[in-house]
Amino acid sequence: MAYTKEQREAKKAAEETVVKDKVVETKLTKEKAKINIKNIPLNTTVLVKSNCYGQLVYKSKKTGFQIEWDNVSSQQYLTLDELLTMRNTYRKFFEKNWVVIEGFTDDEYSDISTEEILDFLQVKQYYKNLLCPENIDELFKMSSEEIEKRLSNTATGSKDFIIIRANELIESGELDSLRVINVLEKSLNCELSRPE
Repeated sequence: MAYTKEQREAKKAAEETVVKDKVVETKLTKEKAKINIKNIPLNTTVLVKSNCYGQLVYKSKKTGFQIEWDNVSSQQYLTLDELLTMRNTYRKFFEKNWVVIEGFTDDEYSDISTEEILDFLQVKQYYKNLLCPENIDELFKMSSEEIEKRLSNTATGSKDFIIIRANELIESGELDSLRVINVLEKSLNCELSRPE
């Protein structure tokens, strides 16, 4: 079958469009695949939240950089490089869950999860049983056995605010189960307020 000149040009243009679309689609797919935490610059900013009641201070041995969190849930910005320095010099910030990684501040890296950041920093193992102010009240609703098991695997830094929160709930009357209070005292090795 013979084609006219216009038909041949139209067919050629359509084929070129399909090829260009595939090339553009392939480039976009490759760019998305390239966004891997190992490819992110170390000066990329990460949102870091305090998981301690009261003031928390970090001073970098590498740069002298000092950062302060005023209270639990207050947020500060650190670079990946500074978090690596923190891990290498003051590992207790992670071991005791004094800080919680919230994620990257740059929308370009929003696909990278907090878990991937923790994995990159090689501190993921310390956050398996993370208790923080957002989920602490769930602990007080568990059975005695569950509370004991959960607290045995909890970082010591989290135990301080568990005690503080338990006392707050006891004083407000929201936590009045002597069974739960006794388990908390035994597991945390402390003495809590008693409901009236």
